[in-house]
Amino acid sequence: MGKGFRATTSGLVGILLTAFIASLAICRLGTSTAAADPEPRASIFFRAPWGTGGPTLGMRLPGGEPSEPGMAPQAFQYTSDGTLWILDSLNNRVVAFRGGTLAETISTERLVYRPRLFAVSGAYLYLADGAEWGTRLYRWDEGRYGWMGGLTDPNGDRLFTTRMHGLWDGKVLLTGTAHPWELSDETQPASQFFAAVLDPTGVRVAYYKPTEGAAVADPQGRIYFARALADQEADRLPMRVLAERGDGSWYTVHSFVLPRNPELAAQRPRAIRIPLGFDLEGNFYVALEEGRSLRTTFFRVDPQGQVTASATTEQLGIDDTGISELFDCEGYQVLADGSILAMYPVREEFRICKITL
Repeated sequence: MGKGFRATTSGLVGILLTAFIASLAICRLGTSTAAADPEPRASIFFRAPWGTGGPTLGMRLPGGEPSEPGMAPQAFQYTSDGTLWILDSLNNRVVAFRGGTLAETISTERLVYRPRLFAVSGAYLYLADGAEWGTRLYRWDEGRYGWMGGLTDPNGDRLFTTRMHGLWDGKVLLTGTAHPWELSDETQPASQFFAAVLDPTGVRVAYYKPTEGAAVADPQGRIYFARALADQEADRLPMRVLAERGDGSWYTVHSFVLPRNPELAAQRPRAIRIPLGFDLEGNFYVALEEGRSLRTTFFRVDPQGQVTASATTEQLGIDDTGISELFDCEGYQVLADGSILAMYPVREEFRICKITL
């Protein structure tokens, strides 16, 4: 994270110099706006050079002899105490930064080699490792790892986790696919999507299979499912957010349509709708990746289902044409105030940008 600057001169000259230098750290390249007329903006929230240890983070581009996949930090999580946790996969560790300074390093090498999934919740850090019988889950507590066991569902199906996210009070949200050990008949699906919430001891407190869409959580820890709907119109991308009633049925919390760029809509490129989550005001956030370059547009949807703000990475001045597309990583987090943290590594350094719609 960039170092702060302090004026070294007095009076008006010092104030102007401080304001000018501080403005250089802004990620957005456009002109500034007055507070009375806010518009979407972005700034660099965290940055670190590439390297093999200390405050640097590991990065490897695809290729080489023999050909190797690209790898960079696979995930991050910013917690309410102001700590930024980063899964530094290539260097086999989890690192924590506070105030831009490296505060903690936790090795994963002897347990999970180059991990791709982690989560932080309460006092616990979780790691996941895959095997042919499903995901194995570990918890870091008081300076050591404890095995929480392999994951199976109530029917005994093997659970393969593809995403983890820390909730509150030590709970963790897992999503992925459930696979039976063997198929009982031809009508049984070979796999189904699942979502599960585990308490700090590994006990399931909620389980869904098949899921009603992509699982997201609000700041209070309630689980919702966001579903992308089909539409015959090229410029319409409808979505629906569902919640569960006490009797196990589902009801619609949000129903809205994302507008598309007219030029891209006419070309009908693939459009990936990524549910990001809720803020404290009940607004819902979505990232839309579309086109060959997967240009990203961020949307804010209010509790009445109205799109109240949107911005593209181009409008925000974010460089998303660097090396982000080379890595499969968990790159977004919605904070309680509605800010979006987005991971955008470039060839020179690792970056997380903070977006305000």
